[in-house]
Amino acid sequence: MKDKSSYMSINTDRSKSDSLPGWSLLKAEEVAEILKVSLSTVYEWRRIGELPGVQMGTSVRFTRADVEAFVRDRRGTSGRRCFQ
Repeated sequence: MKDKSSYMSINTDRSKSDSLPGWSLLKAEEVAEILKVSLSTVYEWRRIGELPGVQMGTSVRFTRADVEAFVRDRRGTSGRRCFQ
């Protein structure tokens, strides 16, 4: 039988992104908190294709790079651009 400690060797430190640089995955709730919008707004932006998301089973995750690009693309706009 294997030692239980061998099962615990998975890196759970979210600050490390050695395997996928730039691919820090965020939950929709985290994106909403970062952008100071409602959770339904985040899902609406994903539904209309404004904010790309990664489907993982029944969950959706967003890359930090995509969220940053989303913000960069909208600097200087009225904020209504997403729904026009």
